[in-house]
Amino acid sequence: FCLPNTSALGTIEPKLIRMGAPGFVVLRDKIQDYCRNNFDVTIIDCPPNHGIMTINALIASDLAIVPTEAGSRNSINGLLSALEFIDDIKNEANSNLKFLKLLVTKLDSRTSIGKDSLLQLRDLFPDKIFERDRK
Repeated sequence: FCLPNTSALGTIEPKLIRMGAPGFVVLRDKIQDYCRNNFDVTIIDCPPNHGIMTINALIASDLAIVPTEAGSRNSINGLLSALEFIDDIKNEANSNLKFLKLLVTKLDSRTSIGKDSLLQLRDLFPDKIFERDRK
């Protein structure tokens, strides 16, 4: 099953902000029970920001997967910021939330930059990186 984004979603963020605290739990209240009762896994794809839609998704989630671009100078800083954000949501609004793993994107393991980037991520986050299927 896939629920696609619609143009109406682009206008919902200001409405959620005006709702105050209840606006931060709308997604959880609308889908959490249904998803737990009908699916083994539900994936919520979020924008790469710390906005109200991402907050809603993290409050509704048990696990967080963080994509990070290999070889980007800014990716480590963004990654650390995302992990801190996840920890803040866990401490303030969803004690069940856990960081699962990193999903490394745009990795060219044939280049020295790609190899170095992956080694750096593995040093910083041992056992927290999805491994590529080598079949």
